Amino acid sequence: MENIFDFKPTNEELEDIFGDVISKDDYLTNRTEADELLGDLYSLFVYRGQKTEAETYLTKITNQAYANSLKETSFNF
Repeated sequence: MENIFDFKPTNEELEDIFGDVISKDDYLTNRTEADELLGDLYSLFVYRGQKTEAETYLTKITNQAYANSLKETSFNF
């Protein structure tokens, strides 16, 4: 499954999205749910201002409550 590291996030992006710069190994150890991975991709693309790409990942999230919470708390970068 795709994850945020497939899109080469910068240290700044990682820090702004997760509150810290994390390694790919730590990320994959702690993020095991598909919806979490999709939510992180959504957050990355919102951060980058790529709304169409972000929406693509948001629509793949199966837990609608989680998807709605992501939309409500979207970053205003």
